This record gives sequence, C-alpha cells and structure tokens, in this order.
Amino acid sequence: MHRSLPASAVIAGMEAALAVGSADPAVVNIEARRAAEAAPAGVVPIGERLSRYDRPTPDINRYDQLLEASR
Repeated sequence: MHRSLPASAVIAGMEAALAVGSADPAVVNIEARRAAEAAPAGVVPIGERLSRYDRPTPDINRYDQLLEASR
C-alpha cells in the first residue's frame, strides 16, 4: 500500500481504521484509498431529468370487471 499511495493517505487510513476500532489491513487500505482520492463526486440534480418518466396512474376498473365475470 505504501508503494502505491502517498504516505499521508496511508497515515489517514490507519487513523480512520483505528477511529472505528479496527486494525484490519483491508480497512486501512480502503480508508487510505478513500483519503487519496481527489474530491468526492458532487451531487447532480436529477429532478428535471426524471420528469420524462412521469406517467398517468393506470385505470384498474377493467380488472374489477374481470373479477366479477369469474365468479
């Protein structure tokens, strides 16, 4: 890990792992990679993009007729 990540990221990974009470090298590695990443991706507003999927509520009255016909 120390060969592929900066020392500051590895130290941050160790501190983060110890903060949650873990000394597992896998946890240190995950936290070190997280610390080495640039900034986390920003939130993208999706409200307008999803509006194209809006559909009217289906009418289920015909299903009632089917149920009555089967009795």
